[in-house]
Amino acid sequence: ERLAHTVLTMASTLLLTTLCVLAVASASLLKQPHYSLPKTAQVPNFPGTCSTKDQATTKGCLDNYFSLFSIDSSTTLPEYFDYVSKMSSLVNLYGVNGIDIYCDFEATLESCMGPLMSSPCMNPEGFTALFGIGNGEATEYATSFQIEAYTCLNADLSKKYFTCMNNLNADNVQGFYDCSNAMNSTLQHATDPCPAMSTYVTCISDFYVGLCDQGIWGYICNSQEIAFNFDMNGQCDGKMPNCDA
Repeated sequence: ERLAHTVLTMASTLLLTTLCVLAVASASLLKQPHYSLPKTAQVPNFPGTCSTKDQATTKGCLDNYFSLFSIDSSTTLPEYFDYVSKMSSLVNLYGVNGIDIYCDFEATLESCMGPLMSSPCMNPEGFTALFGIGNGEATEYATSFQIEAYTCLNADLSKKYFTCMNNLNADNVQGFYDCSNAMNSTLQHATDPCPAMSTYVTCISDFYVGLCDQGIWGYICNSQEIAFNFDMNGQCDGKMPNCDA
């Protein structure tokens, strides 16, 4: 309900924010012990620990990044969806050019962070340590940055599909509901979440082909798989659709 409502209210905004909401909220459905491998069998996305020095550098870079959205992160972070709303406001103001503006922000962060962008400091545990937020919010933020990096790496596609992605509305959102409901129903009785996730990725990618064209399939597919694989510590790596086929 929260996911679908948020996607609808953001239908007139940036493809980036829609991808983030879809991927992060979809992945968050799986943050239950029932669906997870034992910790000993999981492989952290960025193994190791975030040193005190690296924490200070990461905190400074992220504080500067969030300030670009008028977010004061000196002590903590707002709820994840408040951050997404800030990104949406950027596009409401600048339209498709907001993609370039946002990606400039993201590039500034990557320049500041350097190799720390792919370090334990950017895991959910890192966000909890830096900002004192709970695991749920920390996972949403950490996963979101992976999607944002992918979106900006493919900024040309973001611009190309900006208009058709904005065609998501109350008249055609049923397909989105169907994909989400089917995954939720399957997960209720599943011990392995990977088949349900794989079916969902295919379903939601096909849904957006209907709004846009076949060229968007791999773009949506990759964004969803990045989120699921990051969120689940690679539990379903190799068990998802081939997005580049």
